[in-house]
Amino acid sequence: MKRVYVTRGPGPKQTKIKPNPQHYECPEGNAILVTSDKQHKIRVLLDSGSNILLLNQNTARTLKVPYEIRENLLKITAFNGEVSSTGGK
Repeated sequence: MKRVYVTRGPGPKQTKIKPNPQHYECPEGNAILVTSDKQHKIRVLLDSGSNILLLNQNTARTLKVPYEIRENLLKITAFNGEVSSTGGK
């Protein structure tokens, strides 16, 4: 399936075909998450293309990792170019 998008703005509209994302093997394994009072062994997926760290909210609650919910969501773009509607809190 071809993914098509149209550019918008002051200039003429242009239709372009977006290439499908290329999938790579991502290493996964165990890591130690250190909180103020404990060490927790967790499973991780390493993404060499990422520039942020993400932690599932349920994991944060379970391990009692302190967190805050943002008023304004942080824009997180997935590898396929789609923006997450639930992430970035």
